[in-house]
Amino acid sequence: MTMQTLADARRRLTQGKTLDEVAKDLGLAVKETTEFGGQGMIPGIGYNPELTKAALALDKGQVGGPIADSQGALLFQVTDRKGWDPKQFAANRDQTRSSLLQQKVSSVEGSLIERRQRELNVSYDQQFLDQFGIASPQAG
Repeated sequence: MTMQTLADARRRLTQGKTLDEVAKDLGLAVKETTEFGGQGMIPGIGYNPELTKAALALDKGQVGGPIADSQGALLFQVTDRKGWDPKQFAANRDQTRSSLLQQKVSSVEGSLIERRQRELNVSYDQQFLDQFGIASPQAG
């Protein structure tokens, strides 16, 4: 869709038509995304910081766009909005920190093991691994 077509569609939205009705008139399908935050990545759409910023600036029910994306341009409507809750953040901070630390430790540990295996030219006997139902680490 061109930006002009979407600007006309947005005008129709302000005149009382729903997003579904406008999309149907244009022969397009409405796509709903899952929840996303301010990092610029929107599930089903991709990385679009401009769209993310615009969507997070609107209240529930508001329409935004047209905004350019990799496949042309799009209109959007905010269907739900979850705010940042400092109390919930504080309650989960230690658990989140611990989880992130464990992920980083596991990642570093895995990298070190993989590096050491390459240095020592470690190989695996697939027949032996198959006997015990173990997947070969080299296959991953």
